[in-house]
Amino acid sequence: MNSWPAHVVTAGNLFCGLSSILLATSGRVEAAAWLIVCAVVLDALDGKTARLLGAASTFGMHFDSLADLASFGVAPAVLVYSVAFSAYPIPGLLITFIPMLCVAVRLARFNASADGSERDFIGLSAPLHAALAASFVIMNYAVWERVTDPAVLGVLVLLTSALMVSRLPLPRLPRFTLREPGFNLVKIAFLVAAFGFAAANPARHLFFVLALVVILGFAAGSVRVLILRGHDLSTGGGAATIYGGER
Repeated sequence: MNSWPAHVVTAGNLFCGLSSILLATSGRVEAAAWLIVCAVVLDALDGKTARLLGAASTFGMHFDSLADLASFGVAPAVLVYSVAFSAYPIPGLLITFIPMLCVAVRLARFNASADGSERDFIGLSAPLHAALAASFVIMNYAVWERVTDPAVLGVLVLLTSALMVSRLPLPRLPRFTLREPGFNLVKIAFLVAAFGFAAANPARHLFFVLALVVILGFAAGSVRVLILRGHDLSTGGGAATIYGGER
């Protein structure tokens, strides 16, 4: 079977999630946060690997979702609880349970509606939610060696939770080809510049880069939908539905 390379990458994602949980509970929170970022990278690669090998399958989709629940639902919840809310058991449990629940709902919704097509996101993806939480912790530890204000982290994870189950449009990642000018080329240029800035000092810059990507992404997605709807109305057609579910 030519699907095993993609499954190995998914297993790597799951391994990073488990390792992050174990490290967070033992007090090694910076390493735990970086492992969540590693899981995000592996999650981006497994689907591309499967499509490259022509090995996309229903099994692979469900395996990936189960790994995502561990790496982007449970692991960030344990990390956030460990660094900010362990002193507040009941409020901390609620604040960390809500994003984990939203990840589970999002993944279930994706699996129930997936049809194999590549469409843009509806709402914030689970990997972006996890990356934002992890990079916020990394930034705080790089600057202050602790999370200085748990309330800010609580607001962040609750906000990303709401965005995960929202119906706001978010453009998918660009195709890395120069043969598609226009919006795709703009996305490539922006991402290269943004992550070049992040690479200069990943611990301090990554959170701000991801936050900017999310904010501008939602703004661009909303504008794009309004333009397409206006075009459909002017031509007498119904509003186009271009955004599908995404993990």
